[in-house]
Amino acid sequence: MKTRTFWIIVAIALTLDVRAAEAQCAPSVTPTSVSVPQTATTGSLSVIAGTNCTWTAVSNDSWITVTSATGSGIGSVTYSVAANTTGATRIGTMTVAGKTVTLTQSATGCPSTVTPTSVSVPQIGSTGSSLSVVSGTQCTWTAVSNVSWITVTSATGSGIGQVNYTVAANSTGVTRVGTMTVAGQTVTITEAGSGCSASVTPTSVSVPMIGSTSSLSVTSGTSCTWSAFSNVAWITVTSATGSGIGQVNYTVAANSTGVDRTGTMTVGGQTVTFTQSGTGCGVSVTPTSVTVPSIGSTSSLSVTTGTSCTWSAVSNVGWITVTSATGSGIGQVNYTVAANSTGVDRTGTITVGGQAVTFTQSGTGCGVSVTPTSVTVPSFGSTSSLSVTTGTSCTWSAVSNVGWIAVTSATGSGIGQVNYTVAANSTGVDRTGTITVGGQTVTFTQAASSCTYSVTPLSANVAANGGASAVSVTSGTQCSWTAVSNVAWISVTSATGSGIGQANYTVANNTGAARSGTLTVAGQTVTVTQAAGTTPPTSPANLRIIR
Repeated sequence: MKTRTFWIIVAIALTLDVRAAEAQCAPSVTPTSVSVPQTATTGSLSVIAGTNCTWTAVSNDSWITVTSATGSGIGSVTYSVAANTTGATRIGTMTVAGKTVTLTQSATGCPSTVTPTSVSVPQIGSTGSSLSVVSGTQCTWTAVSNVSWITVTSATGSGIGQVNYTVAANSTGVTRVGTMTVAGQTVTITEAGSGCSASVTPTSVSVPMIGSTSSLSVTSGTSCTWSAFSNVAWITVTSATGSGIGQVNYTVAANSTGVDRTGTMTVGGQTVTFTQSGTGCGVSVTPTSVTVPSIGSTSSLSVTTGTSCTWSAVSNVGWITVTSATGSGIGQVNYTVAANSTGVDRTGTITVGGQAVTFTQSGTGCGVSVTPTSVTVPSFGSTSSLSVTTGTSCTWSAVSNVGWIAVTSATGSGIGQVNYTVAANSTGVDRTGTITVGGQTVTFTQAASSCTYSVTPLSANVAANGGASAVSVTSGTQCSWTAVSNVAWISVTSATGSGIGQANYTVANNTGAARSGTLTVAGQTVTVTQAAGTTPPTSPANLRIIR
């Protein structure tokens, strides 16, 4: 009986050891869902498992070929997809480290990319807004609004272009969501129901295991306040309140849990999601998507990981060459993209530290790149420039789509710049406008003028015989103000000004009962109380002001 009990205990112990080993080798595959164009293409997947854990990859469909089928620990699976000649969209799968990866392949030769696909609009609405559409040179597309409060003002196009639209002011009192269908893609417009909606960028952040310190951008109305707080202990907000346009600083602690984790912050009522790696050598690559003109380019990618963590980079297509293939800690990957002589757009990837970086190269000779594509301007306006990059023999032009932005250098070729001037904003509300440069849209956001005023004193006691006096006004240099009397026996002798100054006034002789009157100075009310009297004034020397 004792012998049988002993063997039962041994069997249980062995089972627990096996299950523990299996748990340690639970792999992670990224991504698990991939969309591929109708043309033949290649790609890669990242696999993360324990150092001593082996894994395999196999295709479950004949049109998907796995070109690297086994590995261990942290690695990647490369694959190729045949051109889709079926005439219909098709879906296939691969099994990678026991996980199912789904590939969806388009049947059309005209895939389109729309940017952005999600837009937040303040309660006052917007005019002069636009979306970018990228498709094949011979491909036509249309745009249509699906709700009455969004109006599409340029509904058709082909190849690379833009869709202009306007959003009406929201008088419903609640946030509303509507959509446009652009080149078959759904674009979601979210419009705030109040005048103080906040826009936060970015709303999704990936953080390495070692942690990080960084910030988020917040945009709201000039007089709108907002706050930020963390919803998890491992994210600390170090600047928790603000107003108008500002930023939220934060610190993410190192992840010692051994597993990936997700947490959130709430900023101005918006949710920002943080995803932190649980491994000691998680790699972050920036950017993960690159658009290249047909003439090719030479540039680099930024790589961030732990100080003692090594990484490698490899090109998955013949027309992209990696010129610096290994590194450790924080570094960069240099690469060269060959000129595109195929006549059609093409897509390829580089795999860096297990992360896939996608390159999209135009099939035409004059693709234009503009930097920056989003500009924030103060209320008093500014003069500055945008950088333009294209082929040496390629010409481009720039045009403003709103009256308050003036383009001062409108044409060029090759690499150059567009100079512009933004007028001061006297509308009283924030506004958004665009410039179109070489078919690309550059968005300008300008804050409304913020002029606060301080008036001293706000009350004065005057003797019966009256006299002359003044109040001090303090405001911004560009802020103008006025002063006006609200009663006949007080006369304003200097009625306008700007910045720091004073409003002078005189008080007439009082021959009756005590009386009180007001001035309105820079929007503030100044109260003047005059004592009763029956004799005419002899001198202003008896005037006394209580501050």
